[in-house]
Amino acid sequence: MAYEIYYAFVTTSTTFERLCFLVWFALDVSFASVAVLAAYPQHRRKLVAWRLVAGVVVGIACFHAICQIWPDEREQVTAYWTGLLLQLPIGWGSVVTRFLGCVTAYLVFFWRYWNVPSNWPYVGSFLSVAIIAVTMLPEFAYPFIYIHVYNKEKQKTS
Repeated sequence: MAYEIYYAFVTTSTTFERLCFLVWFALDVSFASVAVLAAYPQHRRKLVAWRLVAGVVVGIACFHAICQIWPDEREQVTAYWTGLLLQLPIGWGSVVTRFLGCVTAYLVFFWRYWNVPSNWPYVGSFLSVAIIAVTMLPEFAYPFIYIHVYNKEKQKTS
C-alpha cells in the first residue's frame, strides 16, 4: 500500500498516471479492510487497523529514504527496482491474480522499454530480466506442481 500511495505522487507526471496508482491503492485499502473486518474480532480491529496504517506510514518513509539515497528523475528507476523486488516474494506465493498482476506489470515496463528504450534502459538489463525470470518461475510452475500433488493425493485415497 505504501508503494502505491508514495509513487502515485512521486513518479507520475499526469493526472491519469496518478489515478492509475491510486486505483491500486484503493483496491489495497478495500482488501485490507475486508481482511481486518473478517479475520479479527471487533475488540482487536482498532489495534490491527492502527498497525496497518503505521506500517504504511513506515513504508512511505522507507521509500522516501531510498529515493534520497538513489535519486533519479521522478524516482522512476527507484520505483522500478523497489517494485520488482517487492514482486519477488509475491511470485513465490503464487495465485492466478498475482500471476496476471506480475505479467501485466512486467509487460507494461517492457512495452515502455521497447517503444522508448533510451528512457528505460534498466528494464532490459541482465539483472532486471534475471529477477523477472526468477519471479515468474514459480508463477508458471505452480499449476503443474499443484496438479502433480493433487493426482498423487488422489491416488493415495483411491
